Amino acid sequence: LDEQTRRADMSRGRVGQTNPIKPVETRRKETLFVPPPYKPPLPFPGRFKKQLIEKYKALFDKQMKEIEVRMPIIDAFMLVPPYQKFMKDAVMERTKELQGMVVLSHECSAIIQRKVIQEKLGDPGSFTLPCSLGPLAFNNCLCDLGASVSLMPLSVAKRLGFGKFKPCKISLVLADRSVRLPTGLLEDLPIRIGNVEVPTDFIVLEMDEEPKDPLILGRPFLATAGAVIDVRKGKIDLNLGKNFTMKFDIKDAMRKPTIEGQIFYIEEMDQLADELLEELA
Repeated sequence: LDEQTRRADMSRGRVGQTNPIKPVETRRKETLFVPPPYKPPLPFPGRFKKQLIEKYKALFDKQMKEIEVRMPIIDAFMLVPPYQKFMKDAVMERTKELQGMVVLSHECSAIIQRKVIQEKLGDPGSFTLPCSLGPLAFNNCLCDLGASVSLMPLSVAKRLGFGKFKPCKISLVLADRSVRLPTGLLEDLPIRIGNVEVPTDFIVLEMDEEPKDPLILGRPFLATAGAVIDVRKGKIDLNLGKNFTMKFDIKDAMRKPTIEGQIFYIEEMDQLADELLEELA
């Protein structure tokens, strides 16, 4: 028993040598925190913070201008803590720079608005047809879609040998809103166009002066002849049969002189004539 007690004491002595138990006061002294020296705060921290933010903003703007070459956008965002506000301001300022008024051409406006803008053309002139009636030939008979009847002057009717006319109870309202009473009616007169005769009814009207183109062909004649008027091209097509069509170009009819490729010019030159006479003398 004494030997065992002695060995146990020796074992406790070894353990005590390797792990000595420190007092509680010593442990408390080692865990004490020593604070850093006191540093007084800035008197106006907001002012210095504003300068720091402006510095970061200037750096951010500089990096944004060279973002493709110098710096990725993620790194630029990491440099500036409130990058959302700076990004919003940069986008808004960019939008303000792009705002303005731009005048587009007609072609661009047509593409955007999906509109077709046709080229403006001038007046093609009156649409006339060459025709004949009995022994008389008329080079320019006016085709008038605004006339509900065909008109013939009384003087032309007398030259054709007509002295009696069928009475008609109608009143003619002219373009100046004046009202005229016709002399009478001539029915089924054969208007010859080329080798085709078109039966036409004419209202005979007495006129103070016979016009240069006396006959006016109204809508009934144009419907009977199957007229198709192309105002843009200045052409009239007459569909006189199933497979028979006559085409007329008013540009060729209105060309002066009538001989293509020639120019007729007349001018009085007294001085040149006197010089020529002196040379001949």
